[in-house]
Amino acid sequence: MNKMVPPAEFQGPEPHRSTQGAQDWSRLHWTIEKFDKATELGLFGPRDRIELIHGELVPMAAKGNRHERVRDDVLNWIADQKPKDVRFASEPGWRVRSDVYLEPDIIVYDGKSRMPAVPADQILLGIEVAHSSLKWDLGPRSVLLASLGLRSYWVIDAQTLVIHSFDGLLDGNYTVMRRNKPSKLVTPPLVPMLALRMADLGIDG
Repeated sequence: MNKMVPPAEFQGPEPHRSTQGAQDWSRLHWTIEKFDKATELGLFGPRDRIELIHGELVPMAAKGNRHERVRDDVLNWIADQKPKDVRFASEPGWRVRSDVYLEPDIIVYDGKSRMPAVPADQILLGIEVAHSSLKWDLGPRSVLLASLGLRSYWVIDAQTLVIHSFDGLLDGNYTVMRRNKPSKLVTPPLVPMLALRMADLGIDG
């Protein structure tokens, strides 16, 4: 008789621990090619949530139930509203550059492009649904995305349903940043047909 293997054994290795040490020390520079090879060899398990930012491996915060509920509702709304010549993806392995690998919550992009290597200037809207990662998404991530050339970026606060919108890209910086209450209709400049009022989604507090 075959021995039954507990489900926990299928989860792979424990996720790697992170550190904030060695602030001013040199670090090994990773590329997407090296990152992919390490993943193939099993160095990173399915529970490791890692992005590659300018050659450094950065662990991402875990996503809770509230985050998943809000992201799912926004995804379904986009699917219902988007025009035929527009595509969208949820948590894609977006390979922006040779040393930048990101997993955004949602990206809406030109239908002529194909993942995973869609140029940043062909992304029509990038969306992060933030809970514990709110400060990161409003700060360092917005700076990173602007420097990469992402023209329109939203951070949706999973708790308050406020949309923080970043637009007006100029010289690698966002010049227009707004905090939009759930009752306000927010229109992304590059895909105006996806104008969204979070209060209309019926998400319970």
